[in-house]
Amino acid sequence: MKWVMFRVHGKVQHVFFRRDTKLLADSLGLFGHVKNESDGSVSGKVGGHDNLVDQFLEVIKTGVNDKAKVHSFETTEITQEYDTPSNIKTFEILK
Repeated sequence: MKWVMFRVHGKVQHVFFRRDTKLLADSLGLFGHVKNESDGSVSGKVGGHDNLVDQFLEVIKTGVNDKAKVHSFETTEITQEYDTPSNIKTFEILK
């Protein structure tokens, strides 16, 4: 099981980025959340089997749809046990 925090900068708000990120996560059976940030970026946390999380991140960093334009992409793997939420069982869009 792998957990990663991510942040995407560019044209990623008002282009269905969060919706399509959730659809991708659901299709891969991943857990976590995605949300808009006040600086115009989108951030989130994703967890699941290592190879599926890696596959998810590969898609996210190039944009999940034709409307999104990713300028930069950052990830941080969560390694501390207290940072890896065991109670998260779905992937949600946060406001």
